[in-house]
Amino acid sequence: MYNMSAAMGPRFAEVAREMTERIRQLGPSPVKKGQRALNILEQAG
Repeated sequence: MYNMSAAMGPRFAEVAREMTERIRQLGPSPVKKGQRALNILEQAG
């Protein structure tokens, strides 16, 4: 969590870029993969 004032626009942009980069490094959500498997099982049964 980050606490920033309205005057910290450049810092906000930097933190947003860092978070975006980290999310991309993590890759697709494993939860989404699990949900896809459930949908396949429901369709088959």
